[in-house]
Amino acid sequence: MKINIFILFLYFSLISCSSNGNRKISTLKTQNPGNNQETTITKPNPAITDSTKKENIGTARKKCNIYLLAKLEDHLDNPTNEEITDFLETFDASCKSNAEFSEYGNELLFKLLVRFPEKVVSIIEEDDKIAFGHILQELSNPVIEDHHANEIIKKLKNDKRPVALKIIRSLKKIKE
Repeated sequence: MKINIFILFLYFSLISCSSNGNRKISTLKTQNPGNNQETTITKPNPAITDSTKKENIGTARKKCNIYLLAKLEDHLDNPTNEEITDFLETFDASCKSNAEFSEYGNELLFKLLVRFPEKVVSIIEEDDKIAFGHILQELSNPVIEDHHANEIIKKLKNDKRPVALKIIRSLKKIKE
């Protein structure tokens, strides 16, 4: 009985988070021990592939969009400027109530800055739709202990652009 309640809770949680009915879906089938009933849950598939038809996602629909986080993570070794831009545009103060997004986004932000700090700075400078103030708050409050803030600071220390200097200042707040 507890498993059925959990599955229903999970189902409704996933349905309530979905904002686009055209996403690819995956199906999860479970069989409860002691009960011959099979429960099927249809949930959004976070794996977004390049073969997925590109949708014109407006900035408002990018906010808190966990699918864009998954897309970036899939290409974290060599992300395109568009993937980085989409990722950075997901951050917004309204995402604070979404714990899963907040933790996942914060962790990916640090991973991205460790790998491509100059590219991130350039994209932030060029895109006024990015909530840079909120990103700075995220940087000063990492959710993981192994955030590599010192490594990011070292990579940006010679960069005198205002965005880079603000990022460094936010990362230094971690130590305070």
